[in-house]
Amino acid sequence: MIGTYVGFVLGYVNLLILYPYFLSSEEIGVMRVFIDLGLVLGTLSMLGSNTSMFRFAPVFREKDSEKLSGLFSFFFIEGAIGVAIVCTLFYFNKSTFQWLFAKNMEEILPYFLWIIPLIALNTVNNLLESISSIRGRITIPVFVREVVLRLGYASIVLLYAKGVLDFESMIKCIPIIVAVQCFILLFYVKQLNISFSLKFRFFLQDPELRREFLVYSGYLLLSVLAGMFINKIDYFMLGAMKGASVTGVYTIASSIGIVVSIPKRNLKQIAQPIVAELTRKNDKAGLSLMYKDASINMIMLAMLIFQVIWFNIDGIFELMPNGDNFKEGKWVVFIIGSAFIIQVSAGIGNMIMSYSNYYFHSLWYSVLSIIVAVVTNLLLIPKYGGEGAAVGTLITNIVLTGTIVIINYIKGNVYPFDKRALLALTLFLALIAVNSLFTIDSYVVILNGLKSIIFVLIFIIVGYRLNLSSQLSKILEMVLERVGLKSWIKD
Repeated sequence: MIGTYVGFVLGYVNLLILYPYFLSSEEIGVMRVFIDLGLVLGTLSMLGSNTSMFRFAPVFREKDSEKLSGLFSFFFIEGAIGVAIVCTLFYFNKSTFQWLFAKNMEEILPYFLWIIPLIALNTVNNLLESISSIRGRITIPVFVREVVLRLGYASIVLLYAKGVLDFESMIKCIPIIVAVQCFILLFYVKQLNISFSLKFRFFLQDPELRREFLVYSGYLLLSVLAGMFINKIDYFMLGAMKGASVTGVYTIASSIGIVVSIPKRNLKQIAQPIVAELTRKNDKAGLSLMYKDASINMIMLAMLIFQVIWFNIDGIFELMPNGDNFKEGKWVVFIIGSAFIIQVSAGIGNMIMSYSNYYFHSLWYSVLSIIVAVVTNLLLIPKYGGEGAAVGTLITNIVLTGTIVIINYIKGNVYPFDKRALLALTLFLALIAVNSLFTIDSYVVILNGLKSIIFVLIFIIVGYRLNLSSQLSKILEMVLERVGLKSWIKD
């Protein structure tokens, strides 16, 4: 989708130009941890409602005279309760959070109370995105999240650079930017003629349905929270154990690596309603086909993006303002990129489990993944710093993805990989190995750029010839046909 890829470009401008040029590594670290605390606690405030909404949408369509209006109202009430609980607990236990960061990252302590409005706003935004997705309208919400937010962050950094804002005011403007996102989404949802109704009595009066909802939401809350926690724990633990400066370097490097997961962001919004419906109909054949296709598509796209980044990594740091302050994070980029290739390889595996009748197994892999994440970071960060946090993320993703694949195979008899995945991996590793044989010390940007073009073209052409992904091959043919080169790749 256009919003995702425009956001991708803006994200790169922010991370590789604006932030390194105008902010110190300490300031980048504080900004990162502040935003991520709001995201994680906002996810907790939803009490699993973002996933439950999709599972119970068919029930409301069939039994509720108000159709989905009762569903939306019900989950907004649940979200409000979640925000009240989480914000209250956070406020009365803020001293515990402050203690965690007091030794090595005291710079964030003055802003802790400003995390509370961030929690509430992130919860509302997540609910509004889920509502739009259920209605099949995700373009605008994605654009707002990927583009408007990044423009907002860029704006406050530029105002800080111009002296209009001091650093404290810049951080306090972050909830205002998220509030703008919220108002835009509210206006958009209103334009969709989505109504809200408190008439969901049938749901509350059906004890079996009510029990299913409570159990399902409880398990999935842990699963969703674990996923968010695992993706953010490296920043929190690195900040608490090594300080804001190391976290700032890690933020830039890991954010470059995380770009490989961009294709999966759109997959979630598009696939969730389809997976929920296939699961409800118990269409194993359709689910299995979708699982394999999503997996190979994500693998190919993630590997392609990884190669573009890694083959140009030295040039990226050379072009980056104050790049010498951040190039120590080079191997963090490689490790984090590898970790997210593994994560996206499972495709829609997590969604399949979430909407299946064995969803409760998410509790076990969630607990296991959190334990692995905490233990690996505790062991590796003190000695290896940012690279240790990256390795911890890699190990955690291996355990998490492997567990999801195994559970889906044993319980659901669906599996994401076939020989296409093995061929793609072999091709990818061969190109990475060959690339390592070339050392370029001069004209780094130009020569690395040319080298990356050659290797990426090899990956695309060989992948096309092997027909690793029929969907991506069709897209490639369509693009080449428009520029009059379709016959070139077929010859």
